[in-house]
Amino acid sequence: MIKTKRLVIKRLKQKDSKKILEIINEREIKRFMSHINFPFKEKDAKVLIKGKHDSLIFGIYLKKELIGIIDLYKIRTDRAKIGYMIKKEERNRGYAFESLSFLLPFLYKKNKIKKVTARVSSKNTHSIKILKKLGFKLLEKIKENNKIYFRFNLINP
Repeated sequence: MIKTKRLVIKRLKQKDSKKILEIINEREIKRFMSHINFPFKEKDAKVLIKGKHDSLIFGIYLKKELIGIIDLYKIRTDRAKIGYMIKKEERNRGYAFESLSFLLPFLYKKNKIKKVTARVSSKNTHSIKILKKLGFKLLEKIKENNKIYFRFNLINP
């Protein structure tokens, strides 16, 4: 568990599954998360919480309420990919930046990760700003299924 000034970041629990459904099935999330099958169902939430052998799923909690999710996946010895989402009512309050700015150094230290990669829709300008503010650098532009994505990289400072 990681505590920031306003948030708690910890592993998700099965009791969070209904809140996860609310967050993931929001229209904006659907728009930017093309790799998720919609509608996202309770059984999908339970699989997400359980995680895979090469992933860590964290909840972002504000006053004990789940407001977001951080997915660290395809974890290898020295690298991982990251994705995140914040529920609509809590966006643009700095919660994604705050949680990631605490979680990333923890991952570098505890898991010996040296490189984190994020893929983001070119239309998701808020997420692009967050990644740049965290120090991520643009690696490449990807065109896939008539959509444009950017791949960002952060090397352990």
